[in-house]
Amino acid sequence: METTTEVPVESSAGGFTPQVIGGCVLAVWILFSNIVLMLAILRSEHRRKVSFNLHVCNLCLAGLLMGGLVLPLLIDFHFQNQWIHGDNLCRIWIMADMMVATVSVLVLVAIIFDRFVLFSCPDAAEGCCKFVLSAALIVFPWTLGAATVLPLYLIGETGEGVREDEGVCFLHLDKTFAIIAEIACYGVPSLVALALLVATSLTWCYKREDLRDMDFSEEREHKGWQVLTSWVISLTVISMWFPFCALHLLTQIFNTTWSHEWWTAAIWLAYANSGLNPILWMIMPRLRQSVKALCCCCCTKDYDEDDYFDDETSAAMIEFAEK
Repeated sequence: METTTEVPVESSAGGFTPQVIGGCVLAVWILFSNIVLMLAILRSEHRRKVSFNLHVCNLCLAGLLMGGLVLPLLIDFHFQNQWIHGDNLCRIWIMADMMVATVSVLVLVAIIFDRFVLFSCPDAAEGCCKFVLSAALIVFPWTLGAATVLPLYLIGETGEGVREDEGVCFLHLDKTFAIIAEIACYGVPSLVALALLVATSLTWCYKREDLRDMDFSEEREHKGWQVLTSWVISLTVISMWFPFCALHLLTQIFNTTWSHEWWTAAIWLAYANSGLNPILWMIMPRLRQSVKALCCCCCTKDYDEDDYFDDETSAAMIEFAEK
């Protein structure tokens, strides 16, 4: 029994189709927006010391993998109407596609768990404990993602999706492995992320007054914005990947078939998430301020944005705290 998660594009005429043009625009935007956000964070000494921001960079890194490797090869696949890059690159492309989806959700788990630990035990935000925890949580999504994706693909891949002589490259997994892949790579991490979100939100509400005393430490970004943004980003990532994962899972369980248009819409919706995330991070005033400083070249030697809360940011924080 063989299954497909990405259908071939044999019915397409190739050339500059709407999918090719739209894919090019999306790939450029993903690369640009994620690079800008990463630079805005990493150029600031204070931003680099806030573990929450490092996890934001981790999610941007997954986005760069999408925009720099997965999408360009998919665009070329549609443009050529066949796969022309050989068997090895085909397998790398497929595994990179699976890794992006898996790592994106696991990064959410790492972000939320980091905030849960901080809210539950504020001392974890200082000293060696903070750096050890941050380093472990940054590596965690990629390590667990690789440990999940590689065995599932290497053992469960039937070989039917890689036919170099026929110009075909798409994912075929044995039915059992296809179901396990959706549960292990998407279902379980999503449920864990949502459960941690609820626990973190309740902890923040309970210890809200105590956490305000930390607003001028290295973790001084207002905790309410972090909780709110975590909800928005998590729900967005999970919901945008849900149609693709749901269609695939239902296909395996009920042996149903879906139209090419449904698969196409679900795939591009999932890929578009990597371009939407950098925009949603702008909910946080301090990240928005950092991006503005980077884009407008506002930073001078006599002015350090890390040592000064501008009126707009302070007002936004006070307004949110009063809600």
